[in-house]
Amino acid sequence: MIASWLFWMGSALGGTLNCDGVRALSFHNADEVVKRLPLSDPHPGFETGNPYPSNGSDRSMPVDAWWKGKDRTRTVCAVHIVEDRYRLQTYGFPDTAVEDGAIITHRHHCGTCSSLQDLAVYVANPDLTTPTRKCARKSDLSEIRECMEQIGFTRPCAETWAYNVAHTRDKCTWTCVRTYGPLRLAVGRYTTDNNRADGSLNDCLACDEAHSGPGFQFAAGRTRRGSGLPSAIQRGAEEVYSVDHTQIPGCQVVRD
Repeated sequence: MIASWLFWMGSALGGTLNCDGVRALSFHNADEVVKRLPLSDPHPGFETGNPYPSNGSDRSMPVDAWWKGKDRTRTVCAVHIVEDRYRLQTYGFPDTAVEDGAIITHRHHCGTCSSLQDLAVYVANPDLTTPTRKCARKSDLSEIRECMEQIGFTRPCAETWAYNVAHTRDKCTWTCVRTYGPLRLAVGRYTTDNNRADGSLNDCLACDEAHSGPGFQFAAGRTRRGSGLPSAIQRGAEEVYSVDHTQIPGCQVVRD
């Protein structure tokens, strides 16, 4: 409770969360976390599976079952740190993770974007919408993955982002053309606000959320709102999970 209070007080007093220090920690069970996910076969040259079915539908059976299940809303991914190494573990309930001496890092199970390096990227980039949109204009999956890695994401996380982009292209291209206009979409000038006046998403983002959101969240595990982080896309307070990252060595509130 004290650490959580300090975190929020630090933010309120003009502090900024910085997690660059976590990059010095070695991820001990990365392969185990990624391999346990029931995903479709990987794209050639990719390490991780595709969360979207090859038949063109939005959800595979595992994704659909997870999306509709009650466990989705209470499961957490937590960190065990020993010296300069850490491992991730999924817990069915937050209290179980805390009782086991683990530090909760985000809501939902551990996935391809659950590493502390990926957390550091999310923390360092409050507006990821702009750089990821630049990556989305790349021509193929491998180029999108490479672009996402240049932002700082781990390879598994970058691959999940690439799959998401490809699926959204397939499902939402014409909706996004109508939302932003063909020329602005082609050159990456998104003059339309992410949210409408009532707080709802614009049509392009709503299409992405509806068609690609469940698969991305299932594979990635970590999202901004699931990690308690603000976003360039406005979210309701009930969607943002409360997480105290200052419990993780390498994360601290720095006074502005």
